[in-house]
Amino acid sequence: MRFVVKIVFLVLWAQVTLASSDLVIHTTPVNPQHADLHEILIKSYERLNVPVIFTTLPYTRGSVSANYGVIDGLDLRLESHAADYTNLVKVEYPVYVSNIVLVIDKQLCINCSSMAISSIASVSGYNFQSHFKQDVLTDLSSLEFADHAKLFRFFDGRRVEGMVVGDIFLPQKYIDNPRYQIVRLTSQKVFHYLHEKHAGLAKKLAHNFERLNEVIARELKTGASNLGQSLQAPPAMRTNVVLNIQAEVN
Repeated sequence: MRFVVKIVFLVLWAQVTLASSDLVIHTTPVNPQHADLHEILIKSYERLNVPVIFTTLPYTRGSVSANYGVIDGLDLRLESHAADYTNLVKVEYPVYVSNIVLVIDKQLCINCSSMAISSIASVSGYNFQSHFKQDVLTDLSSLEFADHAKLFRFFDGRRVEGMVVGDIFLPQKYIDNPRYQIVRLTSQKVFHYLHEKHAGLAKKLAHNFERLNEVIARELKTGASNLGQSLQAPPAMRTNVVLNIQAEVN
């Protein structure tokens, strides 16, 4: 009986050890672009024979967990959203160039084509105020959230006329619905981040991203790319433009 128990214990211990060797990476896929970029990460880790488990957490909690080393990294982050997490290392090759956009609820703000918007919400770190003219800012009420999910619930509850978000984190329902006007403010590079204990791996991944970028470029020229229809150019070389963007703010 003791022998059987010992065998069972050894099997369980081996499974835990195997699982603990997997990197745990935070992800929050919300639209096809994000899914395509997520696949690039998977392919990069596969090339290095590094097993990865992706886990879903609230946006800021994921960043905090990665910073403390509770999980191993973050799939995709804007530079400004990772700047305060000093224990994270950036994979020094941009995965994407994201449009930072203003999404306006036209049912609440009928005359917003002239930027007569009075209330905006965003996730902390977008620093959107610099993209508005001073006369707009004077009467603008703004609110910041720690998490995209909370931001979307607040916006859906018709509590503000607009929200600022990176297009890579923007759910498809806002893009497809004519109720919403989408205005491009600026663009920002998106990177993959790891805890500093994986600094060596980060350097290898940067090289891998660059090589994958070249492969994708060749596949797109020949029509052989299987990374999804929304990849219209190598990810580090392009700025995705949401189809129903109306105009620049200034």
